[in-house]
Amino acid sequence: MPVTNFSIPEKYRYLNGSQSYHQTEAVPGALPVAANSPQKPPYGLYTKKLSGTAFIPARSENLQSWLYRILPSATHLPFERSDISQEPANIH
Repeated sequence: MPVTNFSIPEKYRYLNGSQSYHQTEAVPGALPVAANSPQKPPYGLYTKKLSGTAFIPARSENLQSWLYRILPSATHLPFERSDISQEPANIH
C-alpha cells in the first residue's frame, strides 16, 4: 500500500515488508501506515510487540511481530481447568 500517489497506477499487489514479513487486517485501515507503534492506533486498538527471543541475538536474527488487539492480553478471563482426555479438536 504505497503512501504516494503515482501517475501510473500499480497493477500488482505486493506484500509489505521484507524477509518474508507480511501483514493482514480484518478491517480495512486497521493497520497503521509508516509506524509500528503509533500513539493512537486506528479503531482504538491496543499495540503489542511479540518477540520470541529470550536473549539479545544479532540484529539480523531478531524477529518480532506487531499485534493490534481489541483488548489488552491482560484482560482475559481467569484460566479454568480442562479435561485433557478430550481430543484437541473437541475442546471448543
